[in-house]
Amino acid sequence: MDRRGIIRQGQIIETGTLDELRHLTRTQILVRTKQPISSLSELKGIHDIEETNKGLAFQVDTEELDHAIRHISQFGIIKLESTPPTLEDLFMRHYESKDKAEGKVSGGVHEWI
Repeated sequence: MDRRGIIRQGQIIETGTLDELRHLTRTQILVRTKQPISSLSELKGIHDIEETNKGLAFQVDTEELDHAIRHISQFGIIKLESTPPTLEDLFMRHYESKDKAEGKVSGGVHEWI
């Protein structure tokens, strides 16, 4: 089992498999529906909504994914793509939340095999 660690200022602050660390970030969703989706921005855990030529793209906090899918399904889903966060997404999301006050990132990602 591959384990990853997030190191901050020389200290390991998070470890686990990639699946175990996914709680640190969001899932990317691309959806096309029969009807326009209303009230999406009002749902808890929804971020960065953007209309594209392929459909509506947004990010959802992993723990709110079920709620978001239930909401958009009422608009008649034609196409749905879900992309889990990458290791880089996990790392950057973790530091964004921890370093907003400091305004910089220091540390690294280490992978154990």
